[in-house]
Order: sequence, then C-alpha cells, then structure tokens
Amino acid sequence: MSLPASTTSTTSLVEKPEPPKLTRSFSLPATTDTVATKKVSWREKLRARREPPVAGKEKWRDATLSEKERWKEWHKAKDAERKAGYVT
Repeated sequence: MSLPASTTSTTSLVEKPEPPKLTRSFSLPATTDTVATKKVSWREKLRARREPPVAGKEKWRDATLSEKERWKEWHKAKDAERKAGYVT
C-alpha cells in the first residue's frame, strides 16, 4: 500500500483562493469633525460647576486668616492662574 503523493507547501498556498473581502454593513457619518463631537469629561463638568473667583473677594485677601494660611491660599491662587494660562 503506497501513500498518496503530497504537494509541497508553496504550491498549496498558491492554489488556495483568497478569502472574500468583508464590507461594512453601516456607513460613516457625513462629517467626521472631531472638534464638534468632542465628548465632555466628568472632570470638565466639575470644573464648570465651580464658580470663578471674584476680583477682590479671594480667600487669601481675608485679614482674619493667619499669615501662614493667607500665604498658602495665595500660592493656590497663583497656581490656578498659571494652570488657566494667565502667566504673570
């Protein structure tokens, strides 16, 4: 009993048909503008809820606070300004 002749691996790859091309069953939106469809994060929502500081009513201006507390609040205010982009 003899074994059937086997083909080499290179010829078997060439003879195989290509798989069918897959297509989407949906269409993309007409405009893919990333600026208009930007999702607002929960952090941004929290920032929007916070009231902006009123000039002259900052906590670091409060004379009833100790010097250490006023200094700490002043630095917090300056850091917030820098983060917002108001470099002085």
